[in-house]
Amino acid sequence: MLQRFSNHYFFTILLTLVGFSSLAHAQQLLMSGKVTDTIQNPLPYANILAIPKADDQNVKFAITENDGSYNLILITRMCI
Repeated sequence: MLQRFSNHYFFTILLTLVGFSSLAHAQQLLMSGKVTDTIQNPLPYANILAIPKADDQNVKFAITENDGSYNLILITRMCI
């Protein structure tokens, strides 16, 4: 009976920890677009910067392709 009681609490604690850790995972957000000039010509090799408001996060950057397109992967953190 003690073994069954211990297993029950072990699995309860394990499931609780797994549940909370899934909430704390960062999520990825894909930001994509196209950079053009005033007459809608694509701007190749332009720098795209995403500067976070919080100081504890990194600046993300991308460089446009020949057709002016870019893909920027941003990390969003969920609060518990």
